[in-house]
This record gives sequence, structure tokens and C-alpha cells, in this order.
Amino acid sequence: MDLWLRLILAVWLAVISFVDLRTRRIPNALVLPPLAAALLWRLARGEWVVLLLCAGLYLAWSAGLLGGAGDAKLLMALAVLFPRLEYALVLALVVLAVALPWSLIRCRGRFGELPRRLRPSDEQLEREGVPFAWVFSLGTLVYVWITSL
Repeated sequence: MDLWLRLILAVWLAVISFVDLRTRRIPNALVLPPLAAALLWRLARGEWVVLLLCAGLYLAWSAGLLGGAGDAKLLMALAVLFPRLEYALVLALVVLAVALPWSLIRCRGRFGELPRRLRPSDEQLEREGVPFAWVFSLGTLVYVWITSL
């Protein structure tokens, strides 16, 4: 990936992360146009498997495995941009490396409640949201910069 594309990606992910951290929401206007453009680009190249990827991510979101709708749409956009197993592996490792300590810090002093507290309740998600776009952005940037070496 060219340097200018990596920089555009970094700026886009930084904006999404900043908005998510401040508002606990990821606006459709920031995610859907890149998702649609990337999806059309992949389909024009005959890469129909991205439709299965999006369907799988949608099902995971609807089962409550991916957090809020903004997170799910961001993950769909990133998966369409980088539909490789290596990307999924790097993203999973970064998410685990960040989310596990973050969850433990959030539960400090309440280890008896730990299994119940790792995932916020639906009411808490609705009321507070969980700003997680920055973790997905970090994992994506790690992948992009590693693969460009």
C-alpha cells in the first residue's frame, strides 16, 4: 500500500476514533461511504467472497458479539478493505492485547464479578456506549504498517 493511502487511512481511522471516544457513537457518514466504495471495488474485481464476509460480520453483530452497530459497520469496512486472514489475526491479537487489560482495569477490585462484568449490559451499552473504534484502528494501522515493511 502506498504511503499516501496509508496516511489517508490513518487520518480516517483517527477521526473515527476521536469521534467515538468523545460521543460513544460512530456516525454512518464516516463509515458507510468507505464501506460502500470498498465493497463496490471488491465486487468489480470479482471478489464476491466479501459478501459472505459482510454477512458473517452482520450475523456476529446481531448475535451481540461485536458491540454496537457503529463498531460492526467499521469492522465490515475494514474487513472489506483487508479481506485477508493475516489481517484478522493481527487485529485479533491487538484487540486481545488491549481489551483484556482494559477489561481488568475496568473491573479493578471486583474480581468476583469479573465474568459478568467483562461484557457491559445492554442497558449500559445503550446509556454509555463503549468507545472501541480506537482499538480496531490501532490493529488496522499495525497491520498496514507491518505489511508495508
